[in-house]
Amino acid sequence: MSKYFRSKTLKVFYFTAFLLFILMLLPFLPTKHFPYIDKFNKRIYDAIGDPISDLCIFQRTSAQYSHNSTCFVNQAILKEKISKGLPAWAIAQIKEDLSKFSTIKRTDLDRYSTEYSPPNVWARFRIENGEVKIILPKIPKDIDYSKKAQLKFFKLYEGFQHHPRFKTLYHVLKYLAKNKYIPDTDFIVGVQDRVSIPNGIPSPIFAFAKDLDDPTEKDLILMPDWLNLSSTSNLRPLIRKANTLFTWENKLPILFWRGGGYDSTGFRKEIVSLSKQHPKLIDAEFVFSGSGTKFIPPEDHLKYRYLISIDGLRCSWERLIWHLHSNSLVFKHQSNQIQWFYKGIVPHIHYIPVKNEHDIFTKIAWAETHPKEANEIIEHASSFVEENLSLEDIYHYIAVLLQEYTKKLS
Repeated sequence: MSKYFRSKTLKVFYFTAFLLFILMLLPFLPTKHFPYIDKFNKRIYDAIGDPISDLCIFQRTSAQYSHNSTCFVNQAILKEKISKGLPAWAIAQIKEDLSKFSTIKRTDLDRYSTEYSPPNVWARFRIENGEVKIILPKIPKDIDYSKKAQLKFFKLYEGFQHHPRFKTLYHVLKYLAKNKYIPDTDFIVGVQDRVSIPNGIPSPIFAFAKDLDDPTEKDLILMPDWLNLSSTSNLRPLIRKANTLFTWENKLPILFWRGGGYDSTGFRKEIVSLSKQHPKLIDAEFVFSGSGTKFIPPEDHLKYRYLISIDGLRCSWERLIWHLHSNSLVFKHQSNQIQWFYKGIVPHIHYIPVKNEHDIFTKIAWAETHPKEANEIIEHASSFVEENLSLEDIYHYIAVLLQEYTKKLS
């Protein structure tokens, strides 16, 4: 072989090796500085699938989902939690949710799982011999895709294998089934933010949240949401670290909020409006495409003494948990929208309830003049999260929920 060809071959080899090195390095680069890396990572994961079993691979960041994060369950801690049993509030929630159903027939599940009723997005999870299967309803051929909501959810179905709402749940169930924490079972989950039961007739449909004032939602069976399942392991150490960096004394005495435009109660708009009128007391802005407001990481919210949780389309998902875990005082706008853990948190013990805009100023003034009492509430809230809302606690809740549900399945 001539020197020319040897030289060319070596150059191609080194160039190829360099490219492979860059490809291997990309998932570990900080995506907040290189936003295009998130898109690249997504394409890689979509192409090869999940390279490791029994993991959640999604973490919420700004308006995107990072695919280079993992969340693990500590097997020893989970076993210890199971040996002690669920706390009383969790047992009460499961009993209440399942009390509407004396028996649950698989024939009813067959009917629900084949019906497509926009804007609901059903996903049927069937566990047989420890194997998890996802069954989706058939989409009618005559459906009007010109409607934005229907098109949105059709696309969600179309890419369900890679969508975090489906995939996170799949991995959790796979882990629980593999380790025999849950029996073979069959159930339906509404995977979007707001789930409504057709005609308001009590039906055994699982959901991540519900509005007790809405007759089409009040009988839904609550289960832990995919966002908390996928973000808990990543957020917990960030919040703990921020708690050490920002003490009560050096926090800004301001009520802080950032969030999306979904606003089922109307209170998000109110708080943003109040912020413009009282910028020294409230700093609240919408964060969505075109708003011009930059995303602020959860840990940076802890620079502020007061944080407020306001329902979006339904509840505030993982936000309330990391709010409660922080060493800032949590204000929570009162509503009848609930998630699975709400029975465990008590007004004035774990958070400050807020009814309206006038209530906010009174409560802020109280907290400023009662730092001892405010910090006691903060300690109660943080302890509750540490003791009841770890990833192992969430898995434990799902395991017991499905065990009790399956007893009614026929």
